[in-house]
Amino acid sequence: ECWCKNVSFEFHGDPVDAKHCHCRQCQHLHGAPFQWAVIFPKTSVRLLRNKDDSLHFFSTEAIAGEHSVPCKVSCSVCRSPLFDEGRNTVLAYPSSFNFPDHKVPLDFQPTAHIFYSQRVMEVPDGVPKWSGHKGESELLQELTAEEGCVHPRNHVCPADILLCE
Repeated sequence: ECWCKNVSFEFHGDPVDAKHCHCRQCQHLHGAPFQWAVIFPKTSVRLLRNKDDSLHFFSTEAIAGEHSVPCKVSCSVCRSPLFDEGRNTVLAYPSSFNFPDHKVPLDFQPTAHIFYSQRVMEVPDGVPKWSGHKGESELLQELTAEEGCVHPRNHVCPADILLCE
């Protein structure tokens, strides 16, 4: 659901996949270095609440506030991004889900970084990194600790990242 709770959706079943997208469009539209999304078939999504007609669509192809896929779906009141709607799938943002005990299920863990060639920061997490779409582009090597100036551990938390000198 969105932050102000005007809009909420229900997702059924397990996601098909999960990924981190580093493309420039995701960086710009999310105001973040990358987008984390889980992919569901459109048939798995149901609108539960749309208080005061708060549902907002932004077509990334038409560059207009209209419901034309592919589009970004958000709340017009609090502006929380909810998901990307494609022709057959929905890319939902796990941070908008209400998980029991606030624990993210394993099926929501990313299986890949896509468009990693457009990254603005290194993410040394051991997850495969593709230059474009997963399985359809070059698989990139993760930087070594020396190249990326991070601790030589398999799992690095943001607080563990060292600055390059």
